[in-house]
Amino acid sequence: MRVSVRLRMLLAVAVAGLGIAMPVVAATRGGGSVEIRDPVGDDLYAAAGQVVVTGPVDGDAVLAGGSVTVGGDVSGDALLGGGSIEVTGVVGDDLRAGGGQVIVNGLVTDQAILAGGTVVLGSEGAVAGRMWVAGNSVDVLGQVGGNLRITAATARIGGRIEGNVEVAARSIEIGPGAIIAGDLVWRSDAEPVIAEDAQILGTITGSTPAFDDEGGGRWRDIGSSIVLAVAVFIATAVLWRLFPDFVRRGSQKLREAPVRTLLSGSLAFLLTPLAVFVLFLTAIGWLLAIVLVAGYGFALAGTGLLALAALAEGIAGRDVAGPGWSRRLLLLAVLTAGVVLLQGVPGVGGLVTVLLWLLGLGMVVRVLRDRDPAVDRGLPPPSPG
Repeated sequence: MRVSVRLRMLLAVAVAGLGIAMPVVAATRGGGSVEIRDPVGDDLYAAAGQVVVTGPVDGDAVLAGGSVTVGGDVSGDALLGGGSIEVTGVVGDDLRAGGGQVIVNGLVTDQAILAGGTVVLGSEGAVAGRMWVAGNSVDVLGQVGGNLRITAATARIGGRIEGNVEVAARSIEIGPGAIIAGDLVWRSDAEPVIAEDAQILGTITGSTPAFDDEGGGRWRDIGSSIVLAVAVFIATAVLWRLFPDFVRRGSQKLREAPVRTLLSGSLAFLLTPLAVFVLFLTAIGWLLAIVLVAGYGFALAGTGLLALAALAEGIAGRDVAGPGWSRRLLLLAVLTAGVVLLQGVPGVGGLVTVLLWLLGLGMVVRVLRDRDPAVDRGLPPPSPG
């Protein structure tokens, strides 16, 4: 199915771009594997190939990695990005997670926004507030205390939903024992399959548009765009919270000299393939050339995320750790939605993507070139004279 492959590719680029961007923009935090068993009395930020949190966190948790597991309780928000994500603990506020596979078997006491190739709210999982899910395959088997919205290729509901359900998918199944206390509004290529013992207490309304090939392609593109927007938003927000100083400095460089930043990014964009070609011609450099080729595309995606964060930072103009963080997330959501929408405009979408790559590369080059080692070690800058 074309939508399945495309969704997986879009999510892979967003998540892999995040993973590549981390070691590019700052010293790698956490190494290959991080396991946190002891209580954390403040916010927790961690990025590694594997991140496992089993102790309680008295604050927000911002985690990214190839594999992210949250078994401990988080008193604040949880912002998670990775190839595989599993939540079995309690999230005291909102949960936002994006990855190749997202599984929630814990309790979220407020809202949840989830995006992934496969997204599962297990039978032991519960979301007290509303829940918004986008993915290729979505299974909601637990409880949702508010409204539920699903955009997917395949959607299955088998739990208890206290609010209304809006679902747009190519195939929809309301499984045995499912309870929907509100209305069911569906949109699909075929009518949903509803089990005999499933209970829908509100009204059921929906449509089965007879899409032709072109119309079906547009329908799949809408779902892909929503998944991409959510995944890019989450990945960029995680990057921003992990490296706020680097984003701030990159934003400052962009404001001070936008043309110089763009030119620096353009040079890096053009010279890297040239360096790869030269390395391939040498006897000992071909191994490094292979590594550069493998990471070059994903690094571009990562710098694109950095550019989005820096643009939102520049518009917001307040300390990221202060009360302006909510405003920053709102600005980032608007920018992300705009960029994703522009991808549907022939010629414009590709130009916007390349521009973000070049700006992000330029910010990385200028920040790393102008960095002060003493300041990076936490020492005061030298006095004039």
